[in-house]
Amino acid sequence: MAFWGGLFVLFHALTLFVLTDGWFLLAMPGIIGMAVLGFFASTALLDARPPVTGAPPTDTGEPLAHVAELRSALLKRYPVLLAVVAALVAAVVLVQSDYLIPLAPFAMMTLVFGSYTCLGRLVALRRCRRVLEAYPFVREERVQVLNRASGGRGHILRLGRGGEKSPKLLGRQVGRSDAHWTSNLSQGAWFAGDELFGGVLLVPGSGDVVWVAPNDGPALQPERQAAAPERRDRAKRAGIGGGGQ
Repeated sequence: MAFWGGLFVLFHALTLFVLTDGWFLLAMPGIIGMAVLGFFASTALLDARPPVTGAPPTDTGEPLAHVAELRSALLKRYPVLLAVVAALVAAVVLVQSDYLIPLAPFAMMTLVFGSYTCLGRLVALRRCRRVLEAYPFVREERVQVLNRASGGRGHILRLGRGGEKSPKLLGRQVGRSDAHWTSNLSQGAWFAGDELFGGVLLVPGSGDVVWVAPNDGPALQPERQAAAPERRDRAKRAGIGGGGQ
């Protein structure tokens, strides 16, 4: 909090140079910084870990419960984000002080990035729900995390059953920012889907939901085409049968 608070004060002070005659160019780093802080603030406001019992989804009989909890937590957080933005805008309008002008880009970016993030997470959770309606969770005793994906967007991993290994899969956390979910995979995880097409990974203990897809879909296209028709039809019903997955 001290670090982010210090950055806010720094960028706020730089933005005030817009009020000067000869130093207004120094305000540009401040405006950009306030916009970046708005992005991080929106992510923090939307991140919420739902209560998780830790029980395996196959034991509870409710494989969709974790997705539903994440969706509920997200929908409860979004009004909080709107309230924060409304309070910032009200402060600028009602106080009418030049020193509060930097709050405008901060509020705008918080609203824009927050709405975009919320919509994207809702869409991702809907995709997970579609998979879970077509596939049951299966216990994966071994999940091998190979490395972080380029650009920091997710992790490359393999699922293992006995001596067999899945193709390389790209896993991205759903419903929250990409936190340290890989640290909870030492005891395996539950997987719903098809290794050739993708699916949903449920991390034990934390209850994190991870969307997984082949890291190199085009290279697996011959295997997909050679798969049994019922296997391909099932993947298509789950929304993971397309060539772009």
